Amino acid sequence: RRQRQMCIRDRFINSFKSFAAIDVMTQGGPQGSSIVLGYWIYTVGRVNSNYGQAMAGAIVMTIMVAFFTIISNKAFKDKG
Repeated sequence: RRQRQMCIRDRFINSFKSFAAIDVMTQGGPQGSSIVLGYWIYTVGRVNSNYGQAMAGAIVMTIMVAFFTIISNKAFKDKG
């Protein structure tokens, strides 16, 4: 049960780390069709030099990961 919880949580967190594959293969795809939040943060912050908007995106991503982790911990909590 604990292993399943860790696998699900790690897969969710790793889904936000798909930056390298998107950057190397498509640079966001045709008209931004394959942009994920992590790549968007990079593009807005580093390429467009809009650091405030990139920081807001990073905060949203952090909140999403923290929320999912809390929900995951409650859902898989041992009952004994």
